[in-house]
Formats: sequence, structure tokens, C-alpha cells
Amino acid sequence: VLTSSFGYYLWYLPKISFHTDAWEELGAASLGQGGAPDGRGGAAGWMNGWTIFYWGWWISWGPFVGTFLARISKGRKLGHFIIATLILPSIWSFVFLGIMGAAQIRMSNQAISAGLDGTTIATRYGSYADKTAIGWTQSLEDDDGNPYTKWVPVPDSVTRLYWLGTEDVLFEHLSAYGGQGWATFMTVITLICIVLYFITSSDSASFVVDIMAANGVEE
Repeated sequence: VLTSSFGYYLWYLPKISFHTDAWEELGAASLGQGGAPDGRGGAAGWMNGWTIFYWGWWISWGPFVGTFLARISKGRKLGHFIIATLILPSIWSFVFLGIMGAAQIRMSNQAISAGLDGTTIATRYGSYADKTAIGWTQSLEDDDGNPYTKWVPVPDSVTRLYWLGTEDVLFEHLSAYGGQGWATFMTVITLICIVLYFITSSDSASFVVDIMAANGVEE
């Protein structure tokens, strides 16, 4: 999955970099602006929701983050700076999102194929599901080549992640790899990491603001 995702990213990035919603911005055909006459054109929104939004995001954050990186990288070689600020974070993002994303897609596919529709607790979590109704009927063959079917109930670890709140998906995913003790342990570790992330970000932001307020004077 990591190989496929990375290859897809390299293929898709140049394409999406030049996508401007040129036809979508024209609106529906009934507006008379030249929109898709068959009504199958995409809706406008990508440019505003992603491209322009992230233009503004990086324009506002660029000087801020750049000042911080320049300050903590003083005295270091350019190659080390590029590796530490561009290459290693990118590799980590690919690996983390690739592994976690692929695992969650797999779990969601399992939940859907097993019959977990997410409408109730019993059809959202494998641990609450009716094992006699939620699962798979597998068509197999014995050693002599005779076909037979086998019922496999949905595992407790499978969850219909789509129907969970955004803040719950990560924790439910982590809990799928062990019992209650493992889930509690990983939840605590995850929360500590999140807190450290915000503390580090806040400390870095305060540091840059102090530099700007002091006009670069260290003391």
C-alpha cells in the first residue's frame, strides 16, 4: 500500500497542482455561463476549499515558521537543514498516513462486507454484533477438492469507522489491536503525544513572537 500510495501521489500531484476548477466555476448550465450542459460537471469548491485556503495558510505561516526554523538552524549546514525540515518529516508523513490509512480502509471494507451498517451500536462495533448474522460465508474446498461453505463471524476488532466521530476514529483503530488494557495504554500514550505537540507548537510560537517583538535582539 505504501508503494502504491506513494506512486499515486507522485502521479497525481502534478495534475492537481494545475487544477483550477476552470469549468466548475462556471456553475450549472442553466446559468448560461458555459457550464456542463449534461449536468454532470463537478461542483465548484476545490479552489476555495483547498487551493486558495492553503495559499492563505502558507502565506500567513511562511514567515512565522521560517523565522523559527532559521533561528534554531543557525550554524548548521544547508544539507542538514533540508533533511531535518523537509525530507524526514515528509517520509514520516508518508509512512504514518500510509500505514494507518490503509489499515482503516481495510477495517472499513471488512465492516461493510460483514454487514455492519453503522445504524446502531450492534451494527457499528464487531464486539456488539450478532455473530450469527454479521460475518462472511466463505466458499472453500477440502483436500479432495469438494466445495463447502464455512461461516466466519465478524471479529471483535472490526468497527464501522465511518459512523464514528472524527475524534474517535484513531482511538477505536488503536484499540482494535488488543484488549481493554492495550486500548487504555495506547489512549494515554496518544493523548500525551497530542499534549506535547500542542505544548511544543505553543512554545515555538511564543519564541518567534518574542523575537519579532524584540526586533531580533536576543537580550
